[in-house]
Amino acid sequence: VRTPTLVNGIPKIKAISAGTKHTILLGVDGYVYSFGDNASGQLGAGKQIEDSSTPVKAQGLNEVISIGIGAGGNCG
Repeated sequence: VRTPTLVNGIPKIKAISAGTKHTILLGVDGYVYSFGDNASGQLGAGKQIEDSSTPVKAQGLNEVISIGIGAGGNCG
């Protein structure tokens, strides 16, 4: 059973997509932010981060218009 937890540092967002172990956010600024497990680099912030409980900006994604999480990955 998972317990809902307040996540600090969330920017103003226009879309959210949640997976089993990570969540991605589309900011009103057009950037993608993510938090959660990063075992396979799914946060888009490189593998130097193991996981993050606060949103991190995905590298190389700006002017994004939609986001989604599917089985096994993300798309921006």
